[in-house]
Amino acid sequence: MKDKTLLQALILGVGQVGAKILSLVFLFRFANDLGKSTMSLYAFAYVPFSLFADLACFGLIPGTSKLVSKLLGQNDEEKVNYLLKRGTLYCIIAGIFFFLFMLFFSRQILSVSLFDGYDEATFETVRTNLLMASLSLFVLPLLHFYKGFLQGHFIMYPSCISIILENVVKLVLYIVLAKFIYDTKLVFSVFIIYLVGYIASFILLFCYVFPYYRKKSNKFASIPTLLKTSIPFGIATMFFTIYQFIDSISLPILLSVEVY
Repeated sequence: MKDKTLLQALILGVGQVGAKILSLVFLFRFANDLGKSTMSLYAFAYVPFSLFADLACFGLIPGTSKLVSKLLGQNDEEKVNYLLKRGTLYCIIAGIFFFLFMLFFSRQILSVSLFDGYDEATFETVRTNLLMASLSLFVLPLLHFYKGFLQGHFIMYPSCISIILENVVKLVLYIVLAKFIYDTKLVFSVFIIYLVGYIASFILLFCYVFPYYRKKSNKFASIPTLLKTSIPFGIATMFFTIYQFIDSISLPILLSVEVY
């Protein structure tokens, strides 16, 4: 059991390192194409999006993994299958809720992180970018839930493959499309590319998870139990995102747009 756990952790670690390298290649090329001033349009949209993405996916990967592992250890496989069905519904609702929240309150959210130096046209550009980024909220909670579900079964290679696939898709699409798109429209397009990458990752994970939907299930208080398990993990991971959000507010005040 110990060797199996170490092997699966190694597989997941290799996937995360590979995905991070691909992500850095993507971001370096993207930042170089945009330039410093236009890159701020990306940052001002991405940081609020990442904050609400973390809220939508609040501790889902470690929380789901721990709960599934616990239930399997108690030989409650039918409860695990029920958790999959109810958890899927919960993730869909969470994605819709946070997208609608971003849609209706995007102006208020950006008014916190944008300072007075921006004109209305720039504000609307950033708002459009934020809304395009928010489309990914329909997919991200399910993506995290499926990863946690499979990892709870000590099946790590789908997560490994999915995060690499996600970043390969983003990098390839960007290389192809960047030749035809310039300036502020490039930011808009990159958030669409993100969405396509997430969808590719989701489809792959769904192929691994689908057989469990067809298995017999046993009802229990799945969502309260899942939230009870996930919230402590979510609180821990939120700190870094909150620091990013604070930086997005403080840096523009301290520095000029060009320097930022």
